[in-house]
Amino acid sequence: MTEQSYFVTQAFDLSWENMVHNYLNSNFAGYDFQNETIVFENECRKHFFKKEKSSIETEDKNNHKFFIEFDHITQPDEHGRVFLFDSKYYTRISEVNYKQVAYHYFLSNGANGVKIKPDDIVNGLILPTEKKYKSRVHIDRRDIDGVYIQEHYINIRDVMEKYIG
Repeated sequence: MTEQSYFVTQAFDLSWENMVHNYLNSNFAGYDFQNETIVFENECRKHFFKKEKSSIETEDKNNHKFFIEFDHITQPDEHGRVFLFDSKYYTRISEVNYKQVAYHYFLSNGANGVKIKPDDIVNGLILPTEKKYKSRVHIDRRDIDGVYIQEHYINIRDVMEKYIG
């Protein structure tokens, strides 16, 4: 008889985000630009992702500041590249993720205090799958304004096992 476990939550989006954060910090070895895929290596700990909040406007007349919050972002590496990922807990993407597009524009215009060239932003959505890792293009506007966002499907079982470790 096989054991079965059930995971019950009303906030799986936050749980998925935490699990992905842990997985990226432990296993993200880099990015293969030729194949346009993430390179994972077990327990390599080569990059440090953090959740970051950045002010995008000055205070308004009521002293309100407006912020954006990146789920998973690195500081620029030795080549000036920034890795920016957003966790999505659903598997069907039916329309353009405008939030991720906006993040690209904010970074390339210096919203986080450092202006990043559009070509140096590796931008993607992290989604769960029951299968092996795969990636596909979400939006490609590199010929227009440099925006390029991929969907990265990572195995949910691997992510969860790494998290409960």
